[in-house]
Parts: sequence; structure tokens; C-alpha cells
Amino acid sequence: MFDAYPFDRLKGKVALMVIHGDQDTTNPIAASQQMAEAAKAAGVETVYATVPGGTHLEAYLTYASQIFDFLDAHKK
Repeated sequence: MFDAYPFDRLKGKVALMVIHGDQDTTNPIAASQQMAEAAKAAGVETVYATVPGGTHLEAYLTYASQIFDFLDAHKK
């Protein structure tokens, strides 16, 4: 699925954080996991997190402090 995406062009330029709520009924959790794995395999610094109880629209709110920590750690 993500074989054609040029993740290698991101390597060393950006870090990627993928979060997915385990109650998301809009997007399959496996898709987010596969995307994170593909990016990591291409050498992109990647963090993946499953948010317990998180829905498609609310997972990021539950995980907000970790998102800000990630952004702070990767600012230039």
C-alpha cells in the first residue's frame, strides 16, 4: 500500500508521529501501523502510538501533551 510513497525523501529532514485511536471506526488502525512501519523502514524517524479509547476525531486531544513534546523535541 505504501510501497510507492517516497518516504526516503523525508529521511533526515523531518520526523513523523502517527497516532491512532483504538476506537477509530473511520480509518483502519492497520493502515496507520503500516504507514509508520514503511516510513521507519525507509529510515524516517518515526513514532507510532495507539491511543486507548481514542476515536478518529478525539485521539489527538487525548494525546496532545505527547504531540507537543514530540514537536518540541524536533524543532529546529
